[in-house]
Amino acid sequence: MKFMNYLKIINNTIFAALLLTGAFAGFMIGVKLPSAFASLYSAPATVSVASVISPIVIESIIKPSTVPTVKTTEKTAGQKVETLQLINPPKLVKDVGKPDLAVKILETGVIDKITNVWTATTSLRSIDRIAVRFSVENLGTKETGSWYFNAVLPTYPSHIYSANSQVSLLPGDRIEFTLGFDIVEKKDGNIVVINVDPANSIFEASEENNIARVTIDGVSF
Repeated sequence: MKFMNYLKIINNTIFAALLLTGAFAGFMIGVKLPSAFASLYSAPATVSVASVISPIVIESIIKPSTVPTVKTTEKTAGQKVETLQLINPPKLVKDVGKPDLAVKILETGVIDKITNVWTATTSLRSIDRIAVRFSVENLGTKETGSWYFNAVLPTYPSHIYSANSQVSLLPGDRIEFTLGFDIVEKKDGNIVVINVDPANSIFEASEENNIARVTIDGVSF
């Protein structure tokens, strides 16, 4: 019985020793494992990202646009040749002969003082703007060149009108004038005198037709 008790004591002692040994081992494992795991996960990465990522080269597939080349050819202008041909050429008129200014009284009348309209009439009043129409024609065979005329008017007081320089008249050309005046002299037999080229500056074929006269009678005063 005592031997059996010793065996139990020994066995219990061994079991207790085993328990203590296992507990100590478990304690040490518990202490070491966290630091081991911590060292595993907290170890800094020594692998460079750039060392494991290979650079990718993308080849351009967009081809540059091709601009067509235009080839220009220089041209040398040749000599221009023109041929002029006159069809029915005008006949040349020789500038020979002399001009011949001729004046002619056409009619008498009045000019409206408001509308400036001419009216041919022989019924004249002293309050009217009495007027005379006359023409000048080149009866000669040569151009006249510039010329002018004078007019003696039966106004009161009397007045001599001197016109400006007139356009040149070719042979056969004709021009008409209307010359009016106010305040006619209170008398019968008033005379209007037109004198073309009064200074005889134009060498004419005839000087006899440069003056024309008209008598104004029957004016109502």
